[in-house]
Amino acid sequence: MMVDLPSALWERVMVIAPHSDDETLATGGLLQQAVATGAAVRVIFATDGDNNPWPQRVSKHRWRISHADRARWGERRRGEALAALATLGVSPESVCFLGYPDQGLTQLFLRGSDALLGALASEIATWHPTLLVTPSIFDLHPDHNALAVLLRLAQARMAPSQRRFVELTYRVHGRHRMPGQRDWFHVSLQRAEQARKRVVLSR
Repeated sequence: MMVDLPSALWERVMVIAPHSDDETLATGGLLQQAVATGAAVRVIFATDGDNNPWPQRVSKHRWRISHADRARWGERRRGEALAALATLGVSPESVCFLGYPDQGLTQLFLRGSDALLGALASEIATWHPTLLVTPSIFDLHPDHNALAVLLRLAQARMAPSQRRFVELTYRVHGRHRMPGQRDWFHVSLQRAEQARKRVVLSR
């Protein structure tokens, strides 16, 4: 069953993404429409997407990737994320990078990272979203499903008055609808919105 969102939920929209690109792949249309309605928007990246060695090896023409190389790649990914979001209408001031380890969120979950749980809970509680958009626990990528679990634990720390939002989840890796899934939300994009999203993804 496709559900519609009440207009009041578009007042303050927060998107939480594991890596850069995820915000565009999963919510590029939603973000454009949130901006168009005049919503306050905030995008949180859990990691800098720095631990992606094959593109780094190709661009650097060498096999060994150092810690400094990964740090520079993370800076590059941050810049790409800011440029992508600017194209979608989201200002740099509305973006936050938490800087946790790319490909390391599962280990943080298993270790019970109090710092990451606290950071996630604080971001949500302080900003007071009306609509919270997060990765799905059914996503096949370990950073995505680990972040989904961490967000559930972070929300459990928050007072009921701090959880007055509707949460949507998205799936980037794997089937977009699970067998038996009943409620889902679809964003229909105008041609200009489709074109803008394609421009971002083609960079």
